[in-house]
Amino acid sequence: MALKVGSIYNLTTLYPDILGGSFRNMKLIIGDVSGEAAHSFGDVQVMHNKIQALASEDDVIRSLTVNELKWLVFKSGDEETVILAENYIGEIDVIGDVVNFTLRDVEGNAISNIDIGVAKAALKNLGYYMEELE
Repeated sequence: MALKVGSIYNLTTLYPDILGGSFRNMKLIIGDVSGEAAHSFGDVQVMHNKIQALASEDDVIRSLTVNELKWLVFKSGDEETVILAENYIGEIDVIGDVVNFTLRDVEGNAISNIDIGVAKAALKNLGYYMEELE
């Protein structure tokens, strides 16, 4: 599956003991990072070494170096940056449509920052990815 920068995905990893089992509502922000550049997002060499040690003997990941992997950078709704090699991902689900909306009170006035925070928290608790546009 070709991943598209800007799209939002649910991901299941092949190595949950190292990476965690799954990631929900992750926005792809960079679709192809070199192994060398991947180091600026975290210690990918240590992560890869741990995965190689855990992988079965016939797993192709054991023969690949960090520089041979295609790295993907995601951002969660909490603004957490996650870098994963494409080879680390087992299942990918594309999340539905993007919806933009404006919140207003009953009388059509702009709502307060507190109201915005409550609405964002409610949407986040329901599992939605949010991005504020200026």
